[in-house]
Amino acid sequence: MVLDYGASDLARLLARGGHDAAADLAAIDRELARGRPFAMALSVRTSLDLLLSCLSVQPGDEIILSAVTVPGMAEIAHHHGLVVRVVDIDPDSLTVSADDLRALVNERTRVAVIAPLFGSHGDLSEHALVCRERKVVLVEDAAQAWDGEYRGSMVADVVFFSFGPAKTATALAGAVVVFRDQVMAQRFARMQAELPAQSAGWLFYRVVKFGAVLLFRGPRRLGFIARLAALTGRDPDIFIGSMAKGFAGQGFIARIRHRLPDAVRSLIAHKLRTHPGAAQRKARARQFIAMIDPVLTAPGRANPATSYWLLPVCVADPSRLVGALRARGYDASRGASSLAAIIDDRTGRPCTKAQQMMGSLVYVPLTQYTGEDEMRQMAKIIKRHARAVGTVGEEIAA
Repeated sequence: MVLDYGASDLARLLARGGHDAAADLAAIDRELARGRPFAMALSVRTSLDLLLSCLSVQPGDEIILSAVTVPGMAEIAHHHGLVVRVVDIDPDSLTVSADDLRALVNERTRVAVIAPLFGSHGDLSEHALVCRERKVVLVEDAAQAWDGEYRGSMVADVVFFSFGPAKTATALAGAVVVFRDQVMAQRFARMQAELPAQSAGWLFYRVVKFGAVLLFRGPRRLGFIARLAALTGRDPDIFIGSMAKGFAGQGFIARIRHRLPDAVRSLIAHKLRTHPGAAQRKARARQFIAMIDPVLTAPGRANPATSYWLLPVCVADPSRLVGALRARGYDASRGASSLAAIIDDRTGRPCTKAQQMMGSLVYVPLTQYTGEDEMRQMAKIIKRHARAVGTVGEEIAA
């Protein structure tokens, strides 16, 4: 799990007063929106909930989601009475085919949400043409895509950026929503302002929780996490995944329906002004992929835009590889994010490539801080595993 924050960020979240809304919004406009209408929300899931309300969707209308996304996105769609359709992804480039999208669009389709994964992004020009022909709102869910340079698709109607836990330049919460249409942006902002305020206790708990995690930064924090998981009687993968989730547990819809705290807005503005970007992390990831290529498939490696918010590899018997890496102290995981292959309501099953990719995925604990000796050791373990059990790249790419 990426830990892209420090003690000074936590202190900013706890600071009382001194939040200049005008200055914050000006910084977000300058660094991210670039003159386009924008609004803010507590999370990307809050953003989808508000957007669907803005669009006055009706029960029985359809929404198209990328085959791999946060399951909460489908839960929000169902809460609004929508039928969820799912469009498959190409694991090698982490893109969605415009032709596949076109095949799903019909007279009941209201919204299509394309979610680039693992810090990737792609050209949505053809997707935008498909959506405009059928009066479908095209959303780019760029929750994982901000890398210091990418400002979102210029042809999408709406772009979601996340600054929640484990994201690049995280503020531990918050989303920036960029619009093509000023009227929709204003309607969204009014609805967001009408939500109840988030409690001070919620923010304090978040700071304490992620402050504790911060003490164990680095790829060899497995011992602490494993012991903590054992104390709670939970599998380490599930435990790690729960730390990455912003709204785990019961009452999900009620908990996302709160306003963004001023302190979080100010921290987002600060991070956008000062964050160095992901160039170093991207270079590190490319270096590591070269060490294991062509032995294994690393989703997104064919997409030069991928900045590797997380570094996944696809392997046969992924649980065995996780065990081998953990045995050497490396905090590999199958649950370092909230992503899943979601089910299509019409077919009753997930998409084939998405299911194969997620079923073989291992997240490698690689950041810009990982040393070359550790990279070589992890690559050696991964290649030894591939020689022992084979690879899955051919099946996924087929």
